[in-house]
Amino acid sequence: MFRKSSSHLFVFLVVLACLGGCGAAHATAFGYVRTTIQPPEAAAAGAQWRVDDGAWQDSGATVEVSSATHTVSFSPAPNWRTPPAQSVGVPNMDTITVTGTYSPYALCDGAGACNRFWITPALPPALSPWFVQEAVSHDGHNALQSGAVAADEASNMATFVTGPCVVSFWWRASCTPGGGQYYYEVDGLRNITLTGETDWILETVPLGPGGHQIAWFFSRGPGDPGAGANCGWLDQFVVQESVPPTGSVLVEGGAARTNNPNVLLDLTWDDGDGAGVGGMRFSNNGATWSAWQKPAPTKAWALDPGDGVKTVRAQFRDKAGNVSVRYTDTILLDQTPPDGAIVINNGAPTTDTLDVVLNLFWVDHGSGVSRMRLSGNGYTWTPWEAAVSSKAWTLPGWGYRTVRVQYLDRAGNVSPVFRWTTKAVE
Repeated sequence: MFRKSSSHLFVFLVVLACLGGCGAAHATAFGYVRTTIQPPEAAAAGAQWRVDDGAWQDSGATVEVSSATHTVSFSPAPNWRTPPAQSVGVPNMDTITVTGTYSPYALCDGAGACNRFWITPALPPALSPWFVQEAVSHDGHNALQSGAVAADEASNMATFVTGPCVVSFWWRASCTPGGGQYYYEVDGLRNITLTGETDWILETVPLGPGGHQIAWFFSRGPGDPGAGANCGWLDQFVVQESVPPTGSVLVEGGAARTNNPNVLLDLTWDDGDGAGVGGMRFSNNGATWSAWQKPAPTKAWALDPGDGVKTVRAQFRDKAGNVSVRYTDTILLDQTPPDGAIVINNGAPTTDTLDVVLNLFWVDHGSGVSRMRLSGNGYTWTPWEAAVSSKAWTLPGWGYRTVRVQYLDRAGNVSPVFRWTTKAVE
């Protein structure tokens, strides 16, 4: 009897203890973060994610976190542009789903020279292609890195340039001194060789007239034990030449007029076989310019205030410092609605018939009136139609009747309502 009661008491005490301590891990509010990496090819290339400073996780994993605001960040992956970190609030006992979307790099992105053709592998023998990565760079963004190679193997890459010009690039090596070699060739002739651990080095190469192939090689000799990262890096490839880029600018897609001073500029540029366009700037008056900014196909822009013809100017600058001529486009800014009037039967105060003639008048010193609409009650309007100076109209009945008109100009400004009242007498 005593032993049985003691057993029950023991179980009761254990349960009581668990109520106070077994759930201590969840004594505070908690939730979950589940993250998917897109596209799947980025995950296959090694892209991962983590919450705050936690362990890196694979795509699709779920992590338990406290109910609070957390930061989900993403790891670099070869040949993929890393998405920005995301701040997420995690409610209690809830699961937050996050998607990290990577975008692919082109090989040229790593060199910062997408106005020319790049190829890897370029020449035999080569087993492993070069790729774009973000961990090591001179410009703080990304750089090209040679592919992984074993002893007695090589990785190479090439581009093509038309001279006369001077090319420059930053390069760096990390390999066994003597056993690993990082060098470049111009038209098959070997130039400078790096070996061992180096810092970033600026290389300048003058080229004569005609087409040239520049190739970079990273190789490991027979029996090379390997050291460091066993690779070479290339960044900020620039063609130093004196020919400025060309370009174009269109305001609102080339529209003739607008009633909104906030417009969109459409931009194109080309630097041929030069250094590549690295900046663009804009001006409303040709004297005051915006700061140079990274080229983009569109640009939101504010016209100077006030009605009238506006001219937007654009210039492009290549990476060699050559600045283009000014490219311009004009547009009429018209924010003033039309003025106007309406009378019935040339202003007669009365009519003995319901079929009348509307006399219509307007003036617009901007883009000009193009359309009009009419109403007999102020609520129901005819569709917009071509503006005419007179129009047949049927009054809805006898007595005092009012007809209203509005005018629309070519910039989209709508006039106030103009009206005329007449008395229809039987």
